[in-house]
Amino acid sequence: MRDYFVRAVPNSKNDAHQNGTIKKEEARIRIADRLKAKMQTLSDVFDDANSNGCIKVVARGSIERYVENDYKVAVNQMSKLSLRLRSSIDADHSKTCKRAVNRATRKIRRFHGILRTKYCDKVYQEDWCLKPYEYTLDERVQN
Repeated sequence: MRDYFVRAVPNSKNDAHQNGTIKKEEARIRIADRLKAKMQTLSDVFDDANSNGCIKVVARGSIERYVENDYKVAVNQMSKLSLRLRSSIDADHSKTCKRAVNRATRKIRRFHGILRTKYCDKVYQEDWCLKPYEYTLDERVQN
C-alpha cells in the first residue's frame, strides 16, 4: 500500500500524474495504513481457515511479485492471489469452512472496490478511474 499511496511515483507518460498527487502525503499515509489493516482482516480469514483445517492444498512455494508503477495491475494481481487462496479452502469440509469461503469472497469483492476508489480519490485520477466500476474478477480468474 505504501508503495502506491505514499511514495506514489509519478509516471511521466501518464497525463494524470503531471500535476502531482491529489491529496497530501499525510492523508495518503493514513489511507495506506487503513487499507493495510483491511488487508490484514482478509489475511486473518485465511489464517482462521488454516487453523480450522479447511485448507485442502499447500500454497505455491514462490513469492508473489507485484508490478511496480502500475497500480491497476497490482490491485488485480493482489485480488487474484486472494481468489486463488480462497479456492484452496475446502468449503465441503464443514460449516466453518463454508463460512470462511463466504467471508473471503465478501472481503475480496469489497476490498477490490475500495482499493480502486481510494486510489482514484486520493492519489491519481487516471483514465481507468473515470470508467464505471464493475467487479468481474471472479469470472476472470481461472485456477
